[in-house]
Amino acid sequence: MPEDESAPADLSWFYSLDALEDQVSLLRDPHQVLPMPLAKRVMGNPGIFSARWVHGDEPTQWHLTTGAAEKLAEIRARLDQWWPGLSADDRAYIIENRNGEFDVDGYASLIHDAGLGSSVEGSLAGVVSDAKAKRFRLPQMIQVYVEMKATE
Repeated sequence: MPEDESAPADLSWFYSLDALEDQVSLLRDPHQVLPMPLAKRVMGNPGIFSARWVHGDEPTQWHLTTGAAEKLAEIRARLDQWWPGLSADDRAYIIENRNGEFDVDGYASLIHDAGLGSSVEGSLAGVVSDAKAKRFRLPQMIQVYVEMKATE
């Protein structure tokens, strides 16, 4: 199967993975050889995975396509630049509360500074916020990244 060199514009395949651990694994190392259970979960998404034949007639290694891996690597690089710019207290608070809600006044600008510029990548435009309580949940991509940082 030929690889699609272009980066997929849509990350719905990534967000459709049921296990947060799968998302963390792919964000941590988008160029990895996919373990077979993860490869099987990704296979239902055309243009996202590629097979490599090492020996014989059957594929023995599965990878994200170059485009899909590069899109995740680009997002990871932006988040890797953003994370160290947060104070140690903010990083600790975000990790501790990563599955909960955050105060808009205290944290929305910090999360916006992550530089994820579209709802596809996980910007605040994709966040459901309670205007009355002024609370929001982390965008999914940032939640995956924070989970990755929490488990390092």
